[in-house]
Amino acid sequence: MEVYAKTTTLILLDFPENVTLTFDTFAFTSTKSFRGIKYIDPGIHLLTYGLDKSEVGMRNGFFFIGKSGNVLAWKWNRETEQLDRMHEHIPRNELQERNQQGKISALTAGLQSLHPYLTSVPPESEDAKTTWNDLISYVSEDLLNRVLPSDWTLTSQTPSTNDDTTEQLSSLPSSKAEATLNFTPINLKRTFNPNAIGRERTEQMLDKSYYLDSLIQQLPDELALLGELQLSFLTVLYMNNFSGFETWKKLFTLFCGCKSALRTRQQLFRNFLITLRQQFDMCTEETFNEVVLEGNFVNENLRVSPNAILVYNTNLETFNSALEELDPRSSSLEFSFAQLTSLLAAKFNWMGNYGPAAKKAPTMANAGFDENAWDQEEGDYAPMVVDLEEDDEEIMDVDVNFEERSNAGAHMDMKTGKMVFSS
Repeated sequence: MEVYAKTTTLILLDFPENVTLTFDTFAFTSTKSFRGIKYIDPGIHLLTYGLDKSEVGMRNGFFFIGKSGNVLAWKWNRETEQLDRMHEHIPRNELQERNQQGKISALTAGLQSLHPYLTSVPPESEDAKTTWNDLISYVSEDLLNRVLPSDWTLTSQTPSTNDDTTEQLSSLPSSKAEATLNFTPINLKRTFNPNAIGRERTEQMLDKSYYLDSLIQQLPDELALLGELQLSFLTVLYMNNFSGFETWKKLFTLFCGCKSALRTRQQLFRNFLITLRQQFDMCTEETFNEVVLEGNFVNENLRVSPNAILVYNTNLETFNSALEELDPRSSSLEFSFAQLTSLLAAKFNWMGNYGPAAKKAPTMANAGFDENAWDQEEGDYAPMVVDLEEDDEEIMDVDVNFEERSNAGAHMDMKTGKMVFSS
């Protein structure tokens, strides 16, 4: 029992069998005898679970903090098919409150009897390049309190302050209007100072450094923005949360759209590139293609079609160009960027032109014209790839005497458009 005094125990009572769970980066399926998880290290953790076996993959989950000797008890609610935190139940009277506290005390005292039914957290592989602690390195307790609902619970349908299609989210089943992910609101169409005019406004739309600085001023420090990048990624990777995907994509676009900030905030951007590399390292090829590139959860369930591959390509190219124009050059940023693109190439066959070799960008039917998105290179502004049929090239002889040929007579072949000289 000495180990229990140094770790956290998560007790899950009446939990049904054959339910898919994830604890941090570890995935498993519950059994009939499953009663919870033991030997949890101190720090921030995430548990998710889902009964839905469809492609939608709706999930529930909650964050919690592990502390030495802590015992957290949750109980399965058959009516809502969700876990309820036992010590957060509102008692009807003092007697019920005492009974509730007594249940938790009994669970704490009875850990030895529960021991055989508690799943141990397996150690992370020594070969793993990215760990759970890497994925949450900038996520703090203050950040969770600011962004997550008060009980730190969320679902796949939990909306956020960065939703562009809130009305579509609200139509999904079991949507909780009262619970919101309070990410820092990001409007990429208004990245300029409201008082700026003319050329200054144009420059601030093209270079989003001013907007980045204005967002950081609203936060405790610049690393809090990386914390939101990590938290939004976790909601995508483990919760299939559309709102998290929207926030992650906007933060990704914001960082890649900065130029002058590369000089003043080099360490921040290096941490950004390292964070991206760690996130993509945790993605399977299926997740990368269906969630990050295609936005499968978005397309299939909300019926919107963001041109994700094009946006992804454009932003990486923009960031690469900003690095090349940086004066003086930053070897640390260039090295971190090279590490990121090397991972994409090795793991996902992502080529040097910042696009997957085996996939083509999806077309946008009836994209329409958006006068506010002129700098996004989407819709009518998107670059077009045209396949040209290669014709047999005529090899030019450098010793040809054109004066003699012109005297000999020539005419144009109307089919090929080439000049034909008489022999």
